[in-house]
Amino acid sequence: MNSTNELPRPVVAALAGNPNVGKSSVFNQITGLKQHTGNWTGKTVTSAAGHSDKYNLTLYDLPGTYSLRTHSPEEEAARDFIISGSADVIVVVLDALCVERGLILLYSIYEITDHVVVCVNLIDEAERRGVRVDTRKLSERLGLPVVATSANHNVGIDTLCETIISSASNHSDNPAQSRPTSPAKPRYPADVDAEIYRLEALGYKRYDIIDRFINKDAVPDIPEIAASYARLTERRSPDELSELLVKTPVRLAEKLAAEVTSGAAGGYGRRDRRIDSILTNRYLAVPIMLLMLAGIFWLTITGANYPSALLASMFDSIESWIYTALGDIGTPVFIKDALVLGVLRTLFTIVSVMLPPMAIFFPLFSLAEDFGLLGRIAFNLDGAFSRCSVCGKQSLTMAMGLGCNAVGVTGCRIIDSPRERKIAILTNNFMPCNGRLPRITKRQTPDSSRQFSTFSLDKAANYDIIK
Repeated sequence: MNSTNELPRPVVAALAGNPNVGKSSVFNQITGLKQHTGNWTGKTVTSAAGHSDKYNLTLYDLPGTYSLRTHSPEEEAARDFIISGSADVIVVVLDALCVERGLILLYSIYEITDHVVVCVNLIDEAERRGVRVDTRKLSERLGLPVVATSANHNVGIDTLCETIISSASNHSDNPAQSRPTSPAKPRYPADVDAEIYRLEALGYKRYDIIDRFINKDAVPDIPEIAASYARLTERRSPDELSELLVKTPVRLAEKLAAEVTSGAAGGYGRRDRRIDSILTNRYLAVPIMLLMLAGIFWLTITGANYPSALLASMFDSIESWIYTALGDIGTPVFIKDALVLGVLRTLFTIVSVMLPPMAIFFPLFSLAEDFGLLGRIAFNLDGAFSRCSVCGKQSLTMAMGLGCNAVGVTGCRIIDSPRERKIAILTNNFMPCNGRLPRITKRQTPDSSRQFSTFSLDKAANYDIIK
């Protein structure tokens, strides 16, 4: 393909989009990197980079975000990268099942740059559910190139890469080209548009102008913007102006999504709402949540005993064989005891005690997240946790801490507030993780009850590791 040689350097593109729209899957298909693809806790909280030799393309996977005007670390990272102009092209990835939500972000990005390519991902999932997205009409309405993809099945990825290269080449060939008039630009009332265009002519960035109008406290910093703001607020209150600037892209996205989407999208939404009405019900939510967590813990505890016993038996045989073999070759007793009864026994005990519960707990926990249960749990518990000056997301990190506290602590990155994140990190250490639980349980067990077994505690006690 000759287009890859039209630019003297690799084309730099960035993937932007809402969480869980398949950005990381698109990233992996293009670059071949084995980045974590899924929606587990803490995924893609910082940008990742990769390179495609086939297309001479450097690609950045930005954190998932719903808006560029909020202040979580993920959204700030995405916004700062886009504003920096480091990318030749911004690829906005939309979920074919929920185009409207992605279009809201697209309008925000288009306030910053017109070097945009739209990728409608999960098109196969949408077709399976009876949802159809007219990408041709979407492209006409936006005035931007639109590509339909299914990253999981490598459908449309080559077309997407070719479109990125072509878009970057067009902008490279016309570096002085002004921002085109396009339906992708949100249109405000005439007086608001006039003031925005006037300030743009003075050299101010469109995104910064609108952002200052919305966050009115930043207006007085610049006299020209303050003067425009004063003229606009003669006809409307500051709150009305802010609401107008925020809601206009939302209304445009809602209208456009209705035009280009057809099929069972409405039924799909109704099903989700019915599920939410049960899982977030004032009276049913907590019992359902407790029942689900109890089921996960029961499966973990009960199911882990069998593989733990098998591993312990296997390690017993290996330990005896190694101990005998070392004796046969004349190894001193103190070395045998140190290596076999010390190092190997400790290693074998940790593996047999910790590995089976973790191998059961985390897949079940991830499955619950894939079904959307964890987000609803965080929502249900947010009110109770807020009374302790933390947020409901900490309930997820605490639950993960029951499997492994290291994972629970690293998962605290999903908490937006730095203060709440620090509290979560500190308090998560008090969770009885799989490494501590056997010791805690054994300390609570009388000497006469040493046959009590949780996570193969009987085997751990025989090894004299837990006392």
